[in-house]
Amino acid sequence: MKEVWASEGWGRSFEDGFEWDVGEGRAILFWEDSWLSCGALKSVFLIIFSLSVTKGAKVTELGNWIDGVWVWHFEWRRPFFEWEKPLVEQFFQLLQGTKLESGKADCWIWKAEGVSYFYS
Repeated sequence: MKEVWASEGWGRSFEDGFEWDVGEGRAILFWEDSWLSCGALKSVFLIIFSLSVTKGAKVTELGNWIDGVWVWHFEWRRPFFEWEKPLVEQFFQLLQGTKLESGKADCWIWKAEGVSYFYS
């Protein structure tokens, strides 16, 4: 759907009109897609993104379910420096509030003046 939006020249970015309704995270690129309210994580947390070993991963590839609770797992190119640790803490606090849903597909929600339309 993103490709059609761009090819038709419909103005503002695709993400301005749509938002993700996150399920299992199988369709969402963790770093590149704007699946959280802050925008694309690679832009918001550039330093952390640059240290990620899994830049092209989907959300579902960066964690697993343990006793019904989603647990994140990341791989980094090196340990974080002391000055980077507050940013890392902020990153993990943002993710802590993220709710994935086992068995639910990710879908787009079109935001149109208080009306939502779902696309999967």
